[in-house]
Amino acid sequence: MNRFLTVGGLVLLACLFLGAVLLGGWPGTGCMVLACVVGVGLADVYMEAILHVLGLDR
Repeated sequence: MNRFLTVGGLVLLACLFLGAVLLGGWPGTGCMVLACVVGVGLADVYMEAILHVLGLDR
C-alpha cells in the first residue's frame, strides 16, 4: 500500500505540473482537473510498469 501511495503522490504532482504548464491551466481550472484524471487513470493502468521503472517492483 505504501508503494501505491508513493507512486500515486508522484503521479498527482506530475499531473498538476503538466496540467499547469502544457495545458496553460492553473489550480482550480478544468484543464487541471482533466489532466489529473487522465494521469491518474494512466497510472492505474500502467502501475506495474511504473513501479518497475522506479525500482519498487516486488
